[in-house]
Amino acid sequence: MEIEDIPPAVVAPLRWPIRPPIQPNELLSSWISRLALANGLSPASLHEDLDNLTGPTSRADSDHSGS
Repeated sequence: MEIEDIPPAVVAPLRWPIRPPIQPNELLSSWISRLALANGLSPASLHEDLDNLTGPTSRADSDHSGS
């Protein structure tokens, strides 16, 4: 049996260098915007990248709980 090395980025996704804690009662879209700004991105570009990964959703959709 041959064992293949898997690059670490495949096993564990890279984390953002700066991850601000979510504030009490903060909307998810607000935290994502703060995450983007803290890492030198525009909130719009991060939302666009997330849409490309997960499929299009509105920012309002991300703020609703599953209940």
